[in-house]
Amino acid sequence: MGILGFAFAAALATSGLLAFPVRRLVLCFGIVDRPNARSSHHVPIPRAGGLAIVLGIAVTIPVLVPLDLNAAGVGLLIAVVTAPSFLDDIRGLSFKTRLVAQTAAAAAVVVLIGLPVRALDLPGASLELPSGLGMALAVLFVVASCNFFNFMDGINGLAAGQAALTGATLSAILHRAGCGPAAVVAAAVAGAAAGFLPHNFPAARVFMGDVGSVTLGFLLALLSQAAHSRGGVPWTAVVLVHAAFLFDTVFTLGKRAWRGESLVSPHREHNYQLLVRDGWSHTASTLTVLAVSAGCCAAAYLYAWSRDWIRWAALLSTATVLTSYALAAHRRRVVLQRFTIGLRTKLGVKPRLETWERHGHTLMTPLTDRTTSG
Repeated sequence: MGILGFAFAAALATSGLLAFPVRRLVLCFGIVDRPNARSSHHVPIPRAGGLAIVLGIAVTIPVLVPLDLNAAGVGLLIAVVTAPSFLDDIRGLSFKTRLVAQTAAAAAVVVLIGLPVRALDLPGASLELPSGLGMALAVLFVVASCNFFNFMDGINGLAAGQAALTGATLSAILHRAGCGPAAVVAAAVAGAAAGFLPHNFPAARVFMGDVGSVTLGFLLALLSQAAHSRGGVPWTAVVLVHAAFLFDTVFTLGKRAWRGESLVSPHREHNYQLLVRDGWSHTASTLTVLAVSAGCCAAAYLYAWSRDWIRWAALLSTATVLTSYALAAHRRRVVLQRFTIGLRTKLGVKPRLETWERHGHTLMTPLTDRTTSG
């Protein structure tokens, strides 16, 4: 099986088994996610189940990876991210408080073990970055990954499936790059996420919560930086590993900014949420996004080790797939909006800002008269 397979299997079993007592524990303390206007679920579901993922990783790694002072320091800084995320699941913390903790921990890890972005690259071209700029970009990437993972944890199985895919891909990349211990950690992260998946997909018995999604985003971004900074893997390759989540989040935030809407107010306009609002099941939506992500991960691996023309093909194919995914999520919505606006105009009724309902959920907001935020 090899040490990577053993790490994956051990973390999978540990996380999967721990999810049962963790679910009972959070239920005893009343840590549940109650449905609201933005929810994709209809009954209260226990949250903070991602604690099982964190514990699965924490139990597995010390057994398989030699620990030193640097590793202990990184572990403590991961706890700085995990603890406020868990508190947010329990009683809620302000976004500012969590952001400060994430930024401080990311900056400390990047500086402590030296994980800057060394160069920006495209096939056949590379731009080396000054040390300070590289450190700042690495911190931004880690903090963004924490929050993007959290934003995308909105339907059954999506975040856990993505973590399993990206963790396994990073493990393969790190192993080939000669970063053995980091490859083992990535395999354990993938296994812990996969062990939690049956508890959250296709039907959710427990949600991972911020303690799971934010911690996974933090760990996977650090492992990506290790592949680049320590293993010499092009930064574009490690970004491609996360492309499905990065694209969905950046696209959605850009769309809301273009409309003049608040970027921090709650919403249900991610591409995967639009699929659900259009009548897709959680299972179909999750599998669609994970299929897109699997293609991105394959492109990332090819980009890391191939000739320039193959790298260009990987980039172009990824861009095509992501664009097609976004268009598929928006196509029916735009057609229906245009039909509705045209019908109201013919009837002499002025289009106005309003919501539409389908199956008891907000379906859409027409594109006209968008003059308010939030």
